[in-house]
Amino acid sequence: MSVAIPGLEVLKAEVKRDHTGIVTLCACDAEYMEVTLRGSWLLDSSKDAVGVFFTTMTHHTELFLHKLWQEAETWVRCK
Repeated sequence: MSVAIPGLEVLKAEVKRDHTGIVTLCACDAEYMEVTLRGSWLLDSSKDAVGVFFTTMTHHTELFLHKLWQEAETWVRCK
């Protein structure tokens, strides 16, 4: 996600406050930040690439990440 997206500083503070390590942030370069979620990928079989990712986080964090993801999608289309 672009480091210029409004709300990224709030996400950084949320990640610092949450000591579970489920959400981590890593600077890719001067313009982008990688958001990593720790969880599990559940598949029907080992031959499938389609599945469900699940993790545990607070409702607030989940909603905020979803909002930032939507803003990031809009940000990329506007560039």
